[in-house]
Amino acid sequence: MLLLSEPKAPGGLTFATGQASTFLDVVDAAQENTRYAWNSNSYKTALEEAYDRRIAAVKAATGQTLDNPMRALASADDYRQMASRWRQGGKPVRHFDLLAEQFQSTLARIAESNPDKLSVIRPHVSVLDEARGIAFGSEAKLGDVMSRASTFDALAGNLVGGVVGSFEDPLTVATMGVGFSGSAAKSLLWNALRAAASNAAGQAIVEPFIQQWRAEAGLEAGLLPGLKDVAFAGAVGGGLDFA
Repeated sequence: MLLLSEPKAPGGLTFATGQASTFLDVVDAAQENTRYAWNSNSYKTALEEAYDRRIAAVKAATGQTLDNPMRALASADDYRQMASRWRQGGKPVRHFDLLAEQFQSTLARIAESNPDKLSVIRPHVSVLDEARGIAFGSEAKLGDVMSRASTFDALAGNLVGGVVGSFEDPLTVATMGVGFSGSAAKSLLWNALRAAASNAAGQAIVEPFIQQWRAEAGLEAGLLPGLKDVAFAGAVGGGLDFA
């Protein structure tokens, strides 16, 4: 989802003026903001990106390569550890949680061997906090880029980037087919309305999780942004079907 109006700087920050932004600059920033702060999978996407950035920094500083816990497959030893901890604690252990713990432990070991690279490895800094920063930064960037663009480029680029970014959300793709189905005798308007309702309904189900992630990232969140997001999802579904 994109913001339906020009965003304000998160946390009351002011944006520095600079070179004028183009339509494509706004599209790129809006797509990135949608990817990290407005989609139903934004939490996962931002966290995966945060791990990738930390892994790249560690490799550049030490030459050591780490696996991204968001993409790693479970090994037989992982399953044994999860089963053992479940028996001991009485609660199931998610595979990702286990791999995230192992990732932080590996960072700590690498830091011990490379004390001069501590500021790069940062074993004491949560990767989740970095993911929140990515989401926060994407919205700040969008506000900055839009503030330096013409009114038309800002609004049109925001719209186009938001639509393109929404296609990275599996929910958008999954609900599109409902609207496109139907016999040829039915009107285009009816199909468009059905697509809009389908997208909006699907969005409404996951919207609380999106708003929770936005709140964690320090972004504007709550009922009003959520309603705008649902409305935008419906508009995208209906507009694409009608087109």
